[in-house]
Amino acid sequence: RYADGTTESIVSGENWRMAPSPIVYSGIYGGEKYDARLEKRHFARTRYIEDEDWQTAAVVEAPKGKLTAQTTPPLKVMETYGPVSVVESRPGVYLYDFGRNFSGWISMEFITDGSQAGVMMQTKTAEVLKPGELYLDQTVTGKNYGWEYFFDGRTTQTYTPKFSYSGFRYVQVKGAVPAGLAKPGDTRPVIKRMVGQFIYPDAPAMGGFTCDNQLFNQIHQIILQAMKSNIKSIFTDCPHREKLGWMEETHLIGPAMMFNFDLHNLYEKIEGDMADAQHDDGLVPDICPEYVTEFAQYHTGFVDSPEWGSACIINPWYVYKKYGDSSILQRYYGVMRRYMEYLIGKTYHGMLHHGLGDWLDIGPNVPHSQNTPVPVVATAVYYQDLTIMEQVAGLLGETEDAARYSSLREETYREYNRHFYDDQTYRYATGSQAAQAMSLVVGLVPDEVREGVADYLEQDIVKRGYATTAGDIGHPYVTAALTGSGRSHIMNRMMNVTDKPGYGYQVKCGATTLTEEWDGPDPAGPHGSQNHFMLGSGEEWFYSGLAGIQGLRRDLPFDQVFIRPHFAEGVGQVEAWHMHPYGRLAVKWQRTGDRVEVEVILPPGVSGVFEDECTGQQTPIGSGPTVFLIDVPQQQD
Repeated sequence: RYADGTTESIVSGENWRMAPSPIVYSGIYGGEKYDARLEKRHFARTRYIEDEDWQTAAVVEAPKGKLTAQTTPPLKVMETYGPVSVVESRPGVYLYDFGRNFSGWISMEFITDGSQAGVMMQTKTAEVLKPGELYLDQTVTGKNYGWEYFFDGRTTQTYTPKFSYSGFRYVQVKGAVPAGLAKPGDTRPVIKRMVGQFIYPDAPAMGGFTCDNQLFNQIHQIILQAMKSNIKSIFTDCPHREKLGWMEETHLIGPAMMFNFDLHNLYEKIEGDMADAQHDDGLVPDICPEYVTEFAQYHTGFVDSPEWGSACIINPWYVYKKYGDSSILQRYYGVMRRYMEYLIGKTYHGMLHHGLGDWLDIGPNVPHSQNTPVPVVATAVYYQDLTIMEQVAGLLGETEDAARYSSLREETYREYNRHFYDDQTYRYATGSQAAQAMSLVVGLVPDEVREGVADYLEQDIVKRGYATTAGDIGHPYVTAALTGSGRSHIMNRMMNVTDKPGYGYQVKCGATTLTEEWDGPDPAGPHGSQNHFMLGSGEEWFYSGLAGIQGLRRDLPFDQVFIRPHFAEGVGQVEAWHMHPYGRLAVKWQRTGDRVEVEVILPPGVSGVFEDECTGQQTPIGSGPTVFLIDVPQQQD
């Protein structure tokens, strides 16, 4: 459409021309093969003259489906890493170390003598090494990914993959020699420059955290690195061997991720993915989009696990609470309702008994849930679903649905406590960290015993030397339960542990991104993906515990916040900020002797309550800066 109102249509047809592409292979799991001899340089410019390689284009049927606009920010090269070392690991094989794990690709510049047309340079990627070479294993990074480049006759050449990315730290090269390592008489192409390009959405940062505890800063960085590595057009579990949208991560780590990134549009998109993938019977599968289904041969929970499918109910609620957007509830209420009905149909006496449970919890029999019975985990999430659906139905005027969900919720509450609660010990089921925490956070614990149940959770953690036992599902609830019950001092001790599997352990073992398993970077034998964000709920505590910015998990109106910072032992200074839809919200505190100065800045239109954790005194605060001076003993924890 031109300014003068005229239009012109450019339509592909038999008059279009085509020629072989230099990209002769491209696969999301295999990499890319590029033959520079096939390049048609400048073909997209005006006055380009086609040669005999150009043939009449084949006319095919138009693609099916509905064409829709991309609503999420574009994926771009957002950071560039140079190698920290380049060595010849064995004759003719060179190893580049980029110093940290990330997701993206490499960009290279070459120098040749013009006689190497047809020579192939081969690269492979990995996250960890075994002596002298890449550690290629299907359970870690995978083993078949890499990029291959065939040189043409130019003396200077460049190559950057165009479509296929991976997660890696190390790149192995054959067929070319790095500049500075070429020997006299060597006729191989020379790699003048290689950089790693980190790809994630081009969107402004929505939060930041720092403190004077360097271990905490390092934990924050490895979690953030894993999040950025896996935020693509979907939330991937890992950026290499699978690249699949396992749904449980999106709601379990959602509160943590929302502190750092604006995920409004991406959550809208993945809710659409779940709607597209929903089965006729209402089931929302564990993976959306449902590209693969063969996992069911190993465990039916890999297709049907309530903790995964419930993302279709919990995520829209989080979007509503975080961004004030009720339209997502209206658009996807049908999807949410159908899945709720599916789960209701699977219950027995108001409880669910199927699924994966607390996946990858700590114990000798990983990965399946071993510390917490599957019905405890499944039913707790089911109860959370019912609670949300009752509120959503009420908001949307679906009064009959709201009344039904309320009745079902009351039944589940009764049956859950009848089956799992031990009123002599305050234990739920096995008394595991996941069982205690999930029961507390979703509201299954009677008010009069909440303190006792939380005490049991605390005692279990203390008796284990502040080690975690909860896994993929349970740990976010442990974080929320400790923070919400005024036990951030326990979280502080857990985060500082370095000799047992956990966050500090991963940093101590040299991890540069969060790993799939708590002990994943074990120096004696790294295992599991080395770039996963599913254990990243500790990030939530940095903002909601240390800095005290609590909102999403509290039953507060959109324009209200609750600020309760924890003045942790071993921490003397904390700064955190987050972009509320109304503006920048920030908390900063500094310890001087036995006194802490706290500055809270709320954006216009936002009000809140500040609670002094030492005295319990609550003070209303309004927009703008407010400063508090608080007497705090040095050994708070």
